[in-house]
Amino acid sequence: MWQRIIEQCKEWNPRIITFGGGDPFFYKDFYLLLKSTMDNRVFIQVDTNGLGLKISHLPIIKQTVQLLGLPIDGTEEVHGRVRGHASHFNIVLNWLQRFSDEGVPIKINTVVTKLNIHDLDNIAQILIKFPIRTWSLYQFWPLGFGKYQQEQLNVSKQEFLDATRLISDKYNFTKIEVSPISNRLLGYFFVAHTGRVYVMDKHNPEEYVELGSIFDKDILLKWQKHGDYDALNSRATLRTNP
Repeated sequence: MWQRIIEQCKEWNPRIITFGGGDPFFYKDFYLLLKSTMDNRVFIQVDTNGLGLKISHLPIIKQTVQLLGLPIDGTEEVHGRVRGHASHFNIVLNWLQRFSDEGVPIKINTVVTKLNIHDLDNIAQILIKFPIRTWSLYQFWPLGFGKYQQEQLNVSKQEFLDATRLISDKYNFTKIEVSPISNRLLGYFFVAHTGRVYVMDKHNPEEYVELGSIFDKDILLKWQKHGDYDALNSRATLRTNP
């Protein structure tokens, strides 16, 4: 199924294909999927939480991936609270060091919440030691399990912009990408491993809308009605689940 999905995406000539999860490296044949996606016209990005990564994945990553995303949501204690995994911070940091040593282009993803909005400067002090390409700061979006943690995690758009502006003004060691919810709401086109297509509900940003199958002849027309059609020209985001 994945092979057919990739072939269909390529017919639309996207500039970027992003694989996400969870962690797509938990799929035993993911390396084959990466190889089949390789194309001089397509920029391949993989977002991983690091839990499915193995040293044996390194050669295929270096061969196929133009940008590898890793999450850091705070210093060790804060990150552990955000992720609910006490040792996750050190797992990610170890991979960050290894990939940096190997010259793999790295993107760090930080979801800004009430728990870490005052910890961003400390995160920057960690990242400044590594040659990362991009640091992406995302306003917390109450989707999935996040819907049940809004009170503990939500930050307003203004709080988010104020905090990230301070960071952007203070640090210039890397490209800092600031993404409030409003910038992302209509720009995502998700394809699950089943081939089902999802976008965000523009009337209720806490929910997904299922558009149909990626193989439906009218799927792009449906996307045009529900999302930002221009974004489809530059992004096809493939996730392991909606």
